[in-house]
Amino acid sequence: MIAVWKEFETGETNEAKFAKAIDRLEPVLQNLSNGGGTWTEFSVELETVIKKINGIQKGSSTLWDYTEEMIEKGIQNGDFKF
Repeated sequence: MIAVWKEFETGETNEAKFAKAIDRLEPVLQNLSNGGGTWTEFSVELETVIKKINGIQKGSSTLWDYTEEMIEKGIQNGDFKF
């Protein structure tokens, strides 16, 4: 189990990159599901969000495209106060 965790932490294998992408996607889904969530509550800037979730792009271009679309829709819907 420790070896798998180290693989995830180093993020060098394709599997680890994908796992990290899924891990970074969760906060996006969580905040989008509740009107901006803690991003809005704590006035988190869009640039900060993008830096934090950028690992999604390394693990899956498909997930990254979907994430960008979701964030854009959230901005258009007024879910975020960026």
